[in-house]
Amino acid sequence: MSSRAEHVPAVPEGREADPAEARRVAETLAEFVLQAARDEELGARVRRAATSLHVHVGDDAGVTVRLDRTPVEAVARIEGVAEVELWLAPDVLLSCARGERPLQMAIMDGDVTFRGPVRKLLMVVPVLRTFDTSVWARRHE
Repeated sequence: MSSRAEHVPAVPEGREADPAEARRVAETLAEFVLQAARDEELGARVRRAATSLHVHVGDDAGVTVRLDRTPVEAVARIEGVAEVELWLAPDVLLSCARGERPLQMAIMDGDVTFRGPVRKLLMVVPVLRTFDTSVWARRHE
């Protein structure tokens, strides 16, 4: 697989994402990353990715994550420039965040498109899975 993919719409035709749900999912992702980063050991481990990330959730929402800073930063909006960009629908992000589907498989299946060295993010995804994921259950049941 190439390390670069062209941007395609995050949501397949006929499966439009609710913009309000996309924003809620983006806000939860930012909250989750910040909670994980507050754990000293976990924060140090995810910073090993040494990258910046834009996660485009649906067509109207997104998250900017800075894994190249101390402390790690995450905001529920796209800002600045990021080394890695992901595009995915809210339901795909939820299934990955809940551990129902590995992000790598969603990429391979074409449900997540990316630009940049996504391997940097993929090397720390297992670390994030060790963190308390209850924020996803509380906000998206």
